[in-house]
Amino acid sequence: MGIDAFPAVHAVCEWLLAGPQYARSSTIQLRVTDTGLATTAAPELELTPVGLQVAGAVVPVTGTVADVAAAAGLPLGRPDVHYRDPVPAGPDTDVTFDPVGFGEILSWYRLGRDALLQFQPDETPVLWPEHMDVAIRHHEVNYGVAPPDSAIGVPYAYVGPGAIDDDPFWNVSFGAAVRVAEFTGEDHSDRVRQIAEFFRQGLARVTG
Repeated sequence: MGIDAFPAVHAVCEWLLAGPQYARSSTIQLRVTDTGLATTAAPELELTPVGLQVAGAVVPVTGTVADVAAAAGLPLGRPDVHYRDPVPAGPDTDVTFDPVGFGEILSWYRLGRDALLQFQPDETPVLWPEHMDVAIRHHEVNYGVAPPDSAIGVPYAYVGPGAIDDDPFWNVSFGAAVRVAEFTGEDHSDRVRQIAEFFRQGLARVTG
């Protein structure tokens, strides 16, 4: 269900969170909150299961990108930066999404955020709007949780060191990846601990 809702959520994050934020504050970095996906600088915007939070009001996410932008009083545009793989969405893209599906998506990102903070408490996890992974870079290595993509069709945790050896831990071309569903703890905190341990295993290999 969350996978079905993801393209619309991605479009909202790029066009209606990162775009207005870049226009005003010159940054594309987004963040994961307990209730949604939000900007890190002005304007304060947050996508939640009930809609787009704008200046204390909730704007329903129904219709096209342009429809929601007009209802929210936001400028219409993606961030004016070079994206290697921009989201395939435009002003006429329908971004109506199922709140339950968005809740599932948010659960992926909360796992990633919390695992990254447990792994490296002094780092700040960033949600990047181009690929929509929540990630940090530590010791020149990328760690994060990513949504389904062309390589791995489900959400996954990853360690991306750039260069890898023949250690079987490195199971994909860019490093190591484990599907989020494979972290089968009893609750959120247990799954967070398991993902953080996966990150630690990667760090041990690149620094050992």
